[in-house]
Amino acid sequence: MQQQVKTRKSNRIPARFKPHSIVLAKQLDVLFNRAYDKENNISADDDTAISMSRLRNACVSLQHTLPLALNKVSTDTATSIQTSGLNALSDFEIWQELEYFCINEINDVKLPSYATRIEEALENLAKFHFYDNAINAPFRLVNGATSIDITKLFELEFHQVKEIRKLLNKYLDYLVLPELSLKGSSIGDNILKTATAIINLCLHDTFKNTERVKLPLLATLQDREFVSSFICNHNFRTFLKFILPDVWGKARVNQFKTEAEVIGYAQSISSKFGNEVDAFLKNQIASASEANTTRVRSSTLSFPRWLNSAGSVASPIIKLLSERGIQGFAENGLQGFKYLYKHYQEETQNNQQFLLLLNAALDLYHFVTGEKIAKESLLPYSLGYYLKESDTTEWQKHEWVYDNAYKFYQNLVEYHKVFTKRIDGESIGIVTLKGYIGSMARALKENASSLTDEQMKLIASHGVHAFVENNCEILKAIREAIQLKSKQGDLSVFVGNQYQSAIDKLLSFYGLDTIKSFPVNTELTAQHQEQLSQNQDKLYSYREVVELAYYIEKGLSETLLTIKDKVTLYAAKVILKTGWNSTPTLELDTDDLFFFNTPLHSSKTPALRLFKRRANYQTQWHKFEIKAEDLEKEGVLYGDVVEPVIFDIKAATRLTSIYRPSIENLSKRIFVFPKVNSIGEVKIQLLTASRFKTTIDRILTELGCDIVFNSQKIRKSGLNYIYRKVAKEFKWYQKAGKHSYETFLRHYLMQDNKDVAMTINRATKTMADYFVRDVTDKVIILQTPPEDGKKVPNGTCINSKDKSAVVAFESQNRKLLDQRDTNEHACADFNACLWCPFYRCVADALHVWKLLSYRDFVVADMENSAATFDSVTEQLENIEQLKNRVNEILTDIAKLNAQAVIDGKELLRTEGIHPHWKNTGLL
Repeated sequence: MQQQVKTRKSNRIPARFKPHSIVLAKQLDVLFNRAYDKENNISADDDTAISMSRLRNACVSLQHTLPLALNKVSTDTATSIQTSGLNALSDFEIWQELEYFCINEINDVKLPSYATRIEEALENLAKFHFYDNAINAPFRLVNGATSIDITKLFELEFHQVKEIRKLLNKYLDYLVLPELSLKGSSIGDNILKTATAIINLCLHDTFKNTERVKLPLLATLQDREFVSSFICNHNFRTFLKFILPDVWGKARVNQFKTEAEVIGYAQSISSKFGNEVDAFLKNQIASASEANTTRVRSSTLSFPRWLNSAGSVASPIIKLLSERGIQGFAENGLQGFKYLYKHYQEETQNNQQFLLLLNAALDLYHFVTGEKIAKESLLPYSLGYYLKESDTTEWQKHEWVYDNAYKFYQNLVEYHKVFTKRIDGESIGIVTLKGYIGSMARALKENASSLTDEQMKLIASHGVHAFVENNCEILKAIREAIQLKSKQGDLSVFVGNQYQSAIDKLLSFYGLDTIKSFPVNTELTAQHQEQLSQNQDKLYSYREVVELAYYIEKGLSETLLTIKDKVTLYAAKVILKTGWNSTPTLELDTDDLFFFNTPLHSSKTPALRLFKRRANYQTQWHKFEIKAEDLEKEGVLYGDVVEPVIFDIKAATRLTSIYRPSIENLSKRIFVFPKVNSIGEVKIQLLTASRFKTTIDRILTELGCDIVFNSQKIRKSGLNYIYRKVAKEFKWYQKAGKHSYETFLRHYLMQDNKDVAMTINRATKTMADYFVRDVTDKVIILQTPPEDGKKVPNGTCINSKDKSAVVAFESQNRKLLDQRDTNEHACADFNACLWCPFYRCVADALHVWKLLSYRDFVVADMENSAATFDSVTEQLENIEQLKNRVNEILTDIAKLNAQAVIDGKELLRTEGIHPHWKNTGLL
């Protein structure tokens, strides 16, 4: 029987191309036959054949765009496509033109979702038609395994795309050189970022609306002055150096593959510089973790690598390095570093890679000389303010004034120079000085719109002296503008007065007369007074204080906190409890804490000196006997004001006792922390107000707190009565870290505010009596409760009325029992149960819950209340014995019934304290 051969049905798609090219229609028909044969294994050896679906999708895209593109391409290209069909694509120029106009016409066509991108459709058809899978479309830049899509260029004119493609293709051939050792992703990123920069240049009005657009792009790229403003990345700069080395400098091939080669290059600059780089690299690697070694090595060597690759740009600073090593950078007012910073700012536009090498150069200098240079000091418009109280330098930038009123900026520099060194009666504090100069600069900047261009030019050339020229014309205009903004509410009365006062101070500094015209009204309006009154009420609510206190305690309970974070939490705890200002609190040192002997009490009274340090003020306590009337004058707080935080301050002192700043007058600061700097040295830093603010905000956010810590929202009398309650509740349930804040509130803050003020010391009064009665070493644990037993909060008591425990209790509490007029004879000393021979514990979940409630609430309460200065050690020892006793009993219960312990812990977690303990009067 003869086998029936399967034949292909006629395909209607090729016929749709006949109006445009009969040859193309026939070629497509052949391709459909080949695709059909391939799919049906009739011609299995056709390796270039594509699937029927891919062929169909490619034809759909071409069918919609070809008619539009043929109307846009040149006559020769259109004729070639019509007469030769796909064969016309063998001419790269024709293919490139057809591809360009097809892509640009695609926006006017609504294609089905399954249609192929038109540039890929043409590429698929060409590979299929020419039996060559190695063919690449013009929209790709290809070199070996590297292929880069540059269709983003097609928004430019066709003649521009042709020229740019040729330039980028040459650049790609350079980037793939083996000696550059660039990864494929880096090469692609380089090409695309360069393309982006060229597109920005070609689409800018200064290019496309001028005669430049008619010239070859290469001619424009030779204009350094014009092109420099379009250099938005180092990739474009490298491209320019490669294409036009005579104009932009030669691009150096970075041949350094090992650190030895980098060190060798540094040695070629000068042996001193080479040795510095070598020693610095070894130091950085030694202080880095193993996981960060590669990153540290790369960043450390980034500076000498750049010197090699930067070409002529680096020549001025290489000369400095060849003479004195990295120290040469600091000569002539930090000339070398300022050159680097200027290059970083203006020519690389804050490129992160260049910032890395700038930091590497600064760190190298720090390592070699021991002197740290702040990046801000390299700015020509930056003023520094050294704060002795915190051993820090704050920077103030005046870029606008520097650029628009240069002579006025020089006036600010002179004012700054004089008053930062002045020590006579006219001297002012550094913080105050910073405020004055800031107000001087803002007064001009924010009111410059009220001045004419000529007046601004006069200020730029004559500075503050221009204010009094022409009958104080400029001064009047600025004062009037400030007054007007104040009246309109655009400027507060306070700030308006600051601005006018600051201008007057600068005029007085130069011996110039001021005028009192256009004053800002100093009388507060009724509306303003109301706003101030409302602001006074913007204090923390009770719930907000509770939340802050909870998360501070939660943070302090964490074991993996850094020293900085823990010290910050202690400072926050002190400020929240007391309402003290943050600056004097953070400036406390160990000499500020002392004690008074009080004849009426056996314990000493704690005292604390709290004040802002000015002019290196220090009280010489040993030189005079302080009297009561001197306490307030000296800023001394004592008694009830200090007691709530005395242990928090002592805890911070113990924590930081091994960390002491090197500066003598700061060596006794309490709130300090260690920090490893960029060259691996451990430096002791002060917890300044700004550092405290940043750190406490971060810590609270990480812990899940929604309240922002703000010392100004704390009542000046402090919030210790709330904090004490929260801290007690938290320590009762020490494992509260396992709970959400909502659970904490639900179980432990359900009491009325009156409970907050109750004392927490009552439970400790029997601590000294624990061991004056009959005791037992071993607790008897039962499987079931005894029939004749009496329930007590910890379990069951089998004591009779005539036993020693009852007699001891009645003797110790005779007055209390007499007041109650009770005839009941029983022991109510529940704290002593665990040592009593009449105590029985039952191995079930309820009794485990009772024991855990006792340990985690009652005993924790005792521990928290052991805050007197006498017998602290003895109390804490007794409390520790109570906790150990409970743990021993729980261990014994687990041997009899392990599940009971598990279930008891779950009851504590879900229900909180056992009800029996709530009613004992011990909490």
